[in-house]
Amino acid sequence: MVLALAGVSARGATTNYAGLVYSGSPDASTKAGIFDISVSANRHFTGHMTIGGRSVGFSSRFDATGAADFVVKITVIEDCAICDPGVVTTETHKLWNVHFQLSPGGESLSGGIHFRQGGFPDGTISAKRSSFNGQNKFAGAGKFTFVFAGSGDAANTNFPTGNGFGTTSINSSGKVHASGMLADRSTFSESTLLCDDGTFPVYAPFFNGKAMIQGWAGLTNGSALDVTGDVVWVKPDVAGRTFYPAGFTNDVPITGSRYAQSRPLLNWTNGVVIFQGGKLSSPFTNFVTLNSKGVVVNLSENQLALKIDSSTGRFSGTVTPPAARESISFSGVLLQNVNGGFGFFPNAPLSGAVMLGPAGL
Repeated sequence: MVLALAGVSARGATTNYAGLVYSGSPDASTKAGIFDISVSANRHFTGHMTIGGRSVGFSSRFDATGAADFVVKITVIEDCAICDPGVVTTETHKLWNVHFQLSPGGESLSGGIHFRQGGFPDGTISAKRSSFNGQNKFAGAGKFTFVFAGSGDAANTNFPTGNGFGTTSINSSGKVHASGMLADRSTFSESTLLCDDGTFPVYAPFFNGKAMIQGWAGLTNGSALDVTGDVVWVKPDVAGRTFYPAGFTNDVPITGSRYAQSRPLLNWTNGVVIFQGGKLSSPFTNFVTLNSKGVVVNLSENQLALKIDSSTGRFSGTVTPPAARESISFSGVLLQNVNGGFGFFPNAPLSGAVMLGPAGL
């Protein structure tokens, strides 16, 4: 019996899937990744996969049972800049054996990956269907802001006190674009798909694939469509690294909000900006006002400049701690569902937390 690919019509429409590759290795960052595929009505598919710092395209075909086994070919470029003359060689290696298996209804995809070279342990694959397109539109399209939760503990020197942050746009066809910054100043950007259950995969490699974030984020039920999720943040133990050189592996909650470029951006006028953690000897607070145009005015004696980008919900600025001579920079995002903003300030080798909210926070 031929497996029916739910969501694929006889007229030749395609079905899309987005998912993650989970590593079987304790050194997960270099063997984990993300992928997406597009399946035609005749069960042929094309896709794109990123593992560590390496990205490749591939294509194959599901059989009548919804299974597919194929080899991903990796192109490795080897060069010698100091050779005379310079030597550049391009070699194609068959490195990854991949197995896909569609669920009976076509709503999900599982499987595994075997790394034929390099001694990597086998990995597992998990993906979900994305049925959104020009005809089946996602009604909740729009902009969202989110934070990666920090420890919130100024005494914790093993993990950032402050919050990483990002912004996401999801269009009516289910295309997701997310970008942001972790609390060690690592930046990320990804494009993926919103799955039918309202979730999307999150993955970004850092430090040439030796570090990463990986997990699932999604939209909550109800009209608000807030953002929630969890990622694992793997940062290697690398001597000489500017922030947290001892490294860590932590599960990090994601919380976020739909973002609207409204007036006012937040529902208060008199507010505070609180700084804590990092290498500060003690927390301090600046009193501010926020007008209907999103302009922040500092009311405290120590210098503070804070600017909100009303188009994205991101904010950034500088502050001089009381009795200090040098200023520190900070950045973050607004979360309109909690009427405030969250972010971090780099204070190498640590980073601290910044919080923006109504007076009395």
